[in-house]
Amino acid sequence: MGGFGEIPMLYQKFRLLIAYGIYRDWKALGAEFGVSGKTVQAWGHGSAKQRVNWVPEHHHTTLIDVFAKAFPGKSYGPTKIRNLILAPLHDLERELLLSKSSSLIDLIEQEGRNDACGLFTHASTLDLVTRRGARQRQPQFSIGLATPFRLEFQTGFHGGKTYALQQVEKLWAPVDSSFDAANRVIHVPGFCDDGEPDFMEENEDAGRHRFVVIQTKATFPVSAQTVLRQPNVLDSRTLDELAAFYSDLKKTERRIFYVDIEISKKLEPHEKPSADTGHSPA
Repeated sequence: MGGFGEIPMLYQKFRLLIAYGIYRDWKALGAEFGVSGKTVQAWGHGSAKQRVNWVPEHHHTTLIDVFAKAFPGKSYGPTKIRNLILAPLHDLERELLLSKSSSLIDLIEQEGRNDACGLFTHASTLDLVTRRGARQRQPQFSIGLATPFRLEFQTGFHGGKTYALQQVEKLWAPVDSSFDAANRVIHVPGFCDDGEPDFMEENEDAGRHRFVVIQTKATFPVSAQTVLRQPNVLDSRTLDELAAFYSDLKKTERRIFYVDIEISKKLEPHEKPSADTGHSPA
């Protein structure tokens, strides 16, 4: 890893560390280097004896450590930290914002509602398919592989922007959704061209599936909308950006709903159902 030459907008980057609470003030920041706060400021804006945007070479290792403390929850190595120090100011600030935000999983645990969802199959009208007890962390519904189903989330929230996701173990992917503002119902996966509710089905992965709906008054950033329109697995950075956007909203402007569904393998003719599954046919 190479050293540092000129570091663009170094003064402003040091100020970000203070603004985001990594260091209390310039004095505390200078103490990390064993110099005064004014000396660190001079590295950024220059002086009669100091080049602007320049850190003395014998402080380069400490410089890495100083910025690394801003990302305690990230496994960033020295090269990653060096690249962030040299990156444009807005890239560094975005990374700092993401590091301070709760993860999407944390937000679901803190704010998620799991008491507002109905699951329907082609055979159901107003009746839910098999529902288990509302004990925490138990799946709320059980259906078989290749069973078409749809979800309805009842919401009294006025926010008209909805974004649905599906989680299977550590993988996340977007799902279509529509908001019926008149009846305050979020439909997953939305509607067909003829206006009837559409259905979805899982054909391959049996096990626990979680569906999450984020409802907001604000529109997600364009970059996130683009990703959510593509049927691809979401990477960790996109999930962090979604969480950061949500966290920035006032609590009166956001809602999260979720439902856990156990999707069971279809039995072959020679197989018998397990006696302790607690599941009934959908």
